[in-house]
Amino acid sequence: MKQLFSKTSLPYLIAGVFAIFMLNQPFVMLPTLADKGPSWLGLDVSWQMTLNYAVVNHLNWGNDIIFTYGPLGFLATRIGWGISRWFFLCFDLFLVLNYFFVFKDFIKNANDKFLAVLILFCITLLVNTYLHGEVALVLTIFSFYWMYKTYSQPRFLYFIILILLIVISFYLKLNTGLLGSIFLVLHLVNLIVHKKLKIPKAILIVSLLIAMIAITAVLLHVDIPAYVKGASEAIKGYNDIMYLNNGLDQEESQLKFVFKCLFILHLIFAVYLLKRKDYGQLFFVAIGIIYILLLKKQCIIRGDTQHLQCFIPYSALVLIYGNFLYGEEKYQKYFLRFISAIVLLSLCLDTQNKPYDAYQARYSILGIYKNQFSSYNDQHYLTQANKRLIPKRILDKIGNKTIDIFPWDGAYLLENKLNYTPRPVFQSYTAYTAYLEQLNYKFYVNKTPDYVIYDLDAIDGRYAFNDESLVNLFLAKNYVIADTFTSNERWRILLQKKGSSSALNLIEMKEENVSVQKEIPMYGCSFMKINITHNIKGKWMALNYRSPDVNIMFQKQNGEWLTFKTSGELLASGIYVKKLINTNQDFEKLIVQPDSLQDIKAIKLSLDPEYFSPEMKIQYYKTN
Repeated sequence: MKQLFSKTSLPYLIAGVFAIFMLNQPFVMLPTLADKGPSWLGLDVSWQMTLNYAVVNHLNWGNDIIFTYGPLGFLATRIGWGISRWFFLCFDLFLVLNYFFVFKDFIKNANDKFLAVLILFCITLLVNTYLHGEVALVLTIFSFYWMYKTYSQPRFLYFIILILLIVISFYLKLNTGLLGSIFLVLHLVNLIVHKKLKIPKAILIVSLLIAMIAITAVLLHVDIPAYVKGASEAIKGYNDIMYLNNGLDQEESQLKFVFKCLFILHLIFAVYLLKRKDYGQLFFVAIGIIYILLLKKQCIIRGDTQHLQCFIPYSALVLIYGNFLYGEEKYQKYFLRFISAIVLLSLCLDTQNKPYDAYQARYSILGIYKNQFSSYNDQHYLTQANKRLIPKRILDKIGNKTIDIFPWDGAYLLENKLNYTPRPVFQSYTAYTAYLEQLNYKFYVNKTPDYVIYDLDAIDGRYAFNDESLVNLFLAKNYVIADTFTSNERWRILLQKKGSSSALNLIEMKEENVSVQKEIPMYGCSFMKINITHNIKGKWMALNYRSPDVNIMFQKQNGEWLTFKTSGELLASGIYVKKLINTNQDFEKLIVQPDSLQDIKAIKLSLDPEYFSPEMKIQYYKTN
């Protein structure tokens, strides 16, 4: 068997067959909008379409639009509106080519060829046929592969491919691109230390990466400092508020077990390298461990089935990019068996796709892909206005005036072909840091849209009015109710800008420290900023698992307490505490008859003091 593989082109043939069936399917997504049910059903498709809207209309990334995905985000969402079919095809073939090189080298370098082929076959079943956001993980593994190639053969062409992967990642999903850039610099340092690369060449490679990012930024309309800052804030705030505990203990246990297996394998390989005094390869052990740690964290934060099930298939990819197959043959066979055991275990535990269903989906992909490519029409996305129905009288009133929508369903405006002028953080639930909220507030102060379709709502049990509290107060001050209508089973308000608008006037009253376990004094204020901090134990929990729970409690005039999920970042952004505003009708009263609203009688936080500093800083404000 070994001679058959070594003396023929069989490894290339097998790698090529496996690689071509790794095509992304569907070619593009054509989501069907929901016309009833909870409003969050419009959340995902709206942000996906809004990202394409930003590309089509050449909005500036970092200033006009801020999200964790960048201007190449459509490569992950597979929303094709405004994107040439050839762009998708070229990207997919680029992925296939990378799969080919990874698969080919894995087979060629393995001493047990049959076992290597079996492992790769299992990998083809594990990786989802529709990558979605996980395409960033695949690009990361490919970058690891080319780093390893340049470690053993530091050819300039390999560095060019590596840089191309990092640049694509940078503009597809910022956190992946930033991590890839950091890894590249550390990789170059490792090569220099071990005399595999000279300093001038390393400087040239870094300069080329910077130049390609800069040139691409001009082409994609990106303000790099603002893009990095905004997306970094979105990533930071996500960890603080977007965590869920859905009680999926079995799925979490399976994830953690596979993680431990991978972690142990990396540690064993590290010991092996230390015994061989092969210190240069320890870098690849380190990035492998960082990859599975970050993947574990990403999957556990949200804690739902969809996210938890991402770990098993995409953690397995770290096993095949090359470093475990380097070394003495008598040891390599043990690593290969360990890898095969982990991959087979992963296949058994992958509840998202049963092996036979995964086989059928993967190996019937070519015909489906060809048909979808042939029938592609990038305008199919704007044909569902009946699913986001806005009455004709409302559309006539708006005309071509600028308009925004709250809290997140931009598909209403896009499907009805209105003059959508999105605030930078265009969905309220993601404006979860002070920096992001200020960006949206400044947008409204400086570029006040003529109209806003308003529907007070939140996700995960949050208090909706304090998602973008400053903007909500600005709307109440500077807009009038032009009309109302019911759509998708919800009553909505059409707000119209007054003749002139003015900024909020927040007057600071005082500042004091209060115990996190005590009720917060009100002092007649209407707005407050609450600053809580994790202690060492809380920081470790937030880093290693999920952020400790934080809830805010409002007491109604009848003594009843209402509890809402919140976060340190949201509390520090500022919250409105004078009146209770929990429905669209409450918001209407805030504009036309604020005295009819219930006062918030008292406030306190509900949290575990074991994870927080004992005192919090409160800043009190009046609003005029």
